[in-house]
Amino acid sequence: MREMLGFTSILGFIVAFLVFMVMDPSFQLVYICIIFLVNLFIVSFYGLTLFDEKKMEKSGKYPGLTIIVPSYNSEKTIEKCLRHVLAMKYPHVQEVVLVDDGSTDRTREIASQFPVRIMHRKQNKGKAASLNEAIRQAKGELVACVDSDTYPPENLLMDSVPYITPEMGAMTFYITVEKPRTIWQRMQQMEYFFSFGAFPYLGAKFNAVLVTPGPLTIFKRSALEKIGGFDEHNITEDFEMGLKLHKSHYQIGYLPISVPTEVPLHFSGLMRQRIRWYRGTMFNLALYKDLMFNDKYADVGTFSFPVTAAYVPITIVSFFFVLARGARFIYESGLQAAQFATYGQMPSLAFDPLYIRADMLMFLSFLLTYVFFLWISLSLIKEKLGPDKLPGLLMVIFVYPFVNAGFYVYSLYKEMRGSDLQW
Repeated sequence: MREMLGFTSILGFIVAFLVFMVMDPSFQLVYICIIFLVNLFIVSFYGLTLFDEKKMEKSGKYPGLTIIVPSYNSEKTIEKCLRHVLAMKYPHVQEVVLVDDGSTDRTREIASQFPVRIMHRKQNKGKAASLNEAIRQAKGELVACVDSDTYPPENLLMDSVPYITPEMGAMTFYITVEKPRTIWQRMQQMEYFFSFGAFPYLGAKFNAVLVTPGPLTIFKRSALEKIGGFDEHNITEDFEMGLKLHKSHYQIGYLPISVPTEVPLHFSGLMRQRIRWYRGTMFNLALYKDLMFNDKYADVGTFSFPVTAAYVPITIVSFFFVLARGARFIYESGLQAAQFATYGQMPSLAFDPLYIRADMLMFLSFLLTYVFFLWISLSLIKEKLGPDKLPGLLMVIFVYPFVNAGFYVYSLYKEMRGSDLQW
């Protein structure tokens, strides 16, 4: 059965490629115009939201808080993580709990040098299971979940907890990349500005933040208990948790406080991470499909969830669209070269102006959207776009869109084939 579904998905991909390959340029222009209008709508909507002067009110309350650090084979990062966690200022940190989820390296040995409570699990059962076990024993009214490769700033708790309102189930933050070294990390740095900066900042203005980022999120323990905690069989527990909170009518707050985290060094690690993310996205969009266009869930149901759901098929279809246009250009150029070699006729150097305008429209559509959100994102944390960010910027403009779409295509293939879900 798996093989049949895998074959069917590959056949569908080939058909999508051939359809775009033989499609008349004028019809292709229609698709490009649709993409352009979608991007224009999103930019306009979020642009208008930018002028919403709604301010978060500070309660001045600092309830008891438990910090949970789930960890598995984290010997390279756990020391730095715990140093940052323990350096955070807060009047009522009731305890710091490290959950060692069956590590086979020196994680527990290193963690034992710090004043934290260590919960040791003999068998690796995953991050969600580790969090649930610690939450059941947590003493604080609030629970801060911090990944073992994340380094929160010392004032994060003091600057955020007073803004958690009774309606909120979670408070989220601006996740950034810790000291990028490779070209792939530099690309992710620019992507994280885009994904964890402007989008959640503007989305929070109308309660439309969908994700509770794994690197660091503060939850209300009562909210977690009410909704049954984390889904231990979900490979993207942070996205599922966000949707689950909204379905239970909790709000998710956001503050632009930079929280550095480690990201994959190389392409292979990035691919493994994104395949998990995108398969989890597809799974959870289907799991929470009743949020779609459901005004019972306010702007989550009428805007942010539908936009996220639409982004997935648009990205996948655009992959084949761009691939087909490139193949068609190579094919026609090859024909002209063969004509010259056979008959001595100079190939026509005239390009179809419609063809060029269509490609430019699609590229400018993406560029306009990215530049708009990047400008907002950098301004939130007063980050400058210096020469050191140029390689990552070029990668995220010219390489990331196609690579990212390819990850989505492969994720869809694995979902249709029913491959085992892996963290």
